[in-house]
Amino acid sequence: MRYLLRWFAFKEVDQHTIIMFTSAFILLSGLFFADPALPVAATNVDTDAMVFSLGGPPSIRIAGLSGGDVSAEQFASARTVDLAGCQPDAKNVSLTFVTTDGKGIEKNVNDEGPEIEAAMRSMITALPKGATFLVEVEVKDSKGKTWKVPTASFIWIG
Repeated sequence: MRYLLRWFAFKEVDQHTIIMFTSAFILLSGLFFADPALPVAATNVDTDAMVFSLGGPPSIRIAGLSGGDVSAEQFASARTVDLAGCQPDAKNVSLTFVTTDGKGIEKNVNDEGPEIEAAMRSMITALPKGATFLVEVEVKDSKGKTWKVPTASFIWIG
């Protein structure tokens, strides 16, 4: 095999010799055999919703967490409710925080867009330690199709 490669690469060129392995041939064969299924990264960043390319099922993220314990510092650092595993053009069009007060009465605050509003922050920061709150979102793509994203459950640890 080495002999054949050396023969093709270093053979003297005369008027009857056809060199098969030229750089143009290698370039064209690379284009011909390229995998069209490889993903192409999009450079357009949408400010309405942060979309992570984590793959997997769609999920809601607050300060990088998809559920579980949330501290006051983590919650204060989060400006928006982010999406993970969604379509690239998916946007968070509606956001709802749901919690239950000490008497078992459900309270909720909702707004349009992914931003965590002041009313949402005050509702969550007023919770006692160990209280559970839910985050629900409505997600639509650029064509108006609604995507189902499971409700996220968080525990306030203060």
